[in-house]
Amino acid sequence: MAWQRIHPRKPLSEEYLKRQSELRKQVRGLYSDKPLSMIDAGLVNPVFKVTHRFAFPFQSLFSKNAIYRTGYGGHVFIRKEVRALRDAIAMTFMPFRKDYVNNKVWLEIFVQKPNQRSMDAVNVVDTVCDAVKVGLGIDDRWFSIYRLDWEIVKDNPRIFVGASQENCQYSIACSLCGRILTLDKFNKNRSAMHGVARHCIECLKAMRQLYKNGQGDQDGKAHQ
Repeated sequence: MAWQRIHPRKPLSEEYLKRQSELRKQVRGLYSDKPLSMIDAGLVNPVFKVTHRFAFPFQSLFSKNAIYRTGYGGHVFIRKEVRALRDAIAMTFMPFRKDYVNNKVWLEIFVQKPNQRSMDAVNVVDTVCDAVKVGLGIDDRWFSIYRLDWEIVKDNPRIFVGASQENCQYSIACSLCGRILTLDKFNKNRSAMHGVARHCIECLKAMRQLYKNGQGDQDGKAHQ
């Protein structure tokens, strides 16, 4: 830190930053297909390699009117009963954490409600995602909803929660092209969270090729 204060980094010119942005757009274009509508793309039907599903007794604690409580001074916090429910779901998934990797997780949520007014979907999804995130140790940015449905059941209503993966290879998303790739597609970087660079090797090669062809700033370099 002291060295950085004595030797401050020279700010990059606006022209160089603009050129970098243009180059990144060109690189993204190498891997992007023609946009498709939802009808053209069709429905996703993944083939799962690992799936775990569990059933929990229905509780109205998932309702938006039951999750939060207002304390003194107007401070809003999550009720301890809701925290206990969320922890119970997380602990149920935790023994199976070894079966999952850093990759896309498909969630299934099926709610049996005693009446039509009980519970709203948004808070159910939010609470379940928070619990599964802790249980599996995978950030919820990797979560996708595979099934979300409900029915009215008067006797012994339950909530069913499932987590599945179709790809069991540890992967991350390239911050340039956006593709989800395995770690061997990135250069090593011990200081990074996953131990690899943010841009994949193919994107770096494409950036260097653009510079080599004279399309980049002569003073710039492709940053890893």
